[in-house]
Amino acid sequence: MAFLDFLLSDSAKRHRAAVSLCLESGALQECPVCREVTGRNVSEKLLEQAQRLGDERLAQSDPRLAIFMGDKSSLHQSVREAAEKASFDCICERI
Repeated sequence: MAFLDFLLSDSAKRHRAAVSLCLESGALQECPVCREVTGRNVSEKLLEQAQRLGDERLAQSDPRLAIFMGDKSSLHQSVREAAEKASFDCICERI
């Protein structure tokens, strides 16, 4: 639904970017069945890895992180919030 991204608030865009960094670093996982993002294996080390990945992407001017406008502290805070908001179990496991 990328064509509807203009309807998202700035905080929703930041959350989406932070979740994608967490998924790529392994801090969060996506269920292959229901596609819900879970935080079962979140650790400080993986969160720091996601933040470093974000720092590298900001330095490279990645358009996916343009919403942060080069603000590393905002990016780091969004990564932590994304991990905190992720549920432990996905819908498949709760049923």
